[in-house]
Amino acid sequence: MEEYMCSSKVEEKRPLNILLLEDSRVDAHILKIMLKNHVLCQCNVEHALNMQEAEAILKSEIDIDIILLDLGLPDTKDALDTYERIKSIPRKIPVVVLTGESNQDLASYLVDNGVEDFINKCAAKKNPGQIWSAIDFAMRRYERMIKKQGEKDMVIEWMMGGYSA
Repeated sequence: MEEYMCSSKVEEKRPLNILLLEDSRVDAHILKIMLKNHVLCQCNVEHALNMQEAEAILKSEIDIDIILLDLGLPDTKDALDTYERIKSIPRKIPVVVLTGESNQDLASYLVDNGVEDFINKCAAKKNPGQIWSAIDFAMRRYERMIKKQGEKDMVIEWMMGGYSA
């Protein structure tokens, strides 16, 4: 995984690539401005208005580091369907939910099932730095998870007889 510019690591830094899945053009515009003004690194934002566009982007060769996901999309049944469809795409990318929903049970369920963070849009508009914190922490957790998975795979390989260093 190539490091993004916000990472604490120094090698091969590049802009952070964000997929913003938001059906409201107005909200998307506001979020892009918030990202530009409050994200502490260079980032590129790919915007998808619906699940079909998001799936096309995620199935393409476009490099996406993190997904900002609105749960209320016109081409999904409900919030859970939206998340399940994103998670069904084979690429493993951290997801931060950024939605108008304020359902604590839904937020807890999604976090328990793989969402990195759940942010209410109204709260984010009042405290735009919250978006940066969620993105930064999500990326750090994801990088740590990838590293641990690599270490685990090396141990398993070693235990199965693969003694290469």
